[in-house]
Amino acid sequence: MQDTQSISSSLVSLRASEAPASRAAQARDVAAQFEAIFVQQMVAAMRTSASGGEDGGMFGSGAGSDTYASWFDTSMAEHIGKRGGVGLAPIIERNILAHVSPDNGNG
Repeated sequence: MQDTQSISSSLVSLRASEAPASRAAQARDVAAQFEAIFVQQMVAAMRTSASGGEDGGMFGSGAGSDTYASWFDTSMAEHIGKRGGVGLAPIIERNILAHVSPDNGNG
């Protein structure tokens, strides 16, 4: 799973990219990374709210429960991503390309 610093670095290199094919591939990667982080946060929020706070939630409140919860969130997000995600990546990709294309003055 990527972090926001990695996405930021990818966006900077995308702006510097000359080849349209390379720019499109980088935009696709950045969009997929962003969607993965979004889905992981969404899964974490759903897991937390579904547990109701009783007995420490799905993984209890003992030692390591936070680690297991994080692994679960990451695993679920990766699984959702491999199955096509939630549909944000293509939209984000189009918007990235629109903002870094040479013909709009931002590229």
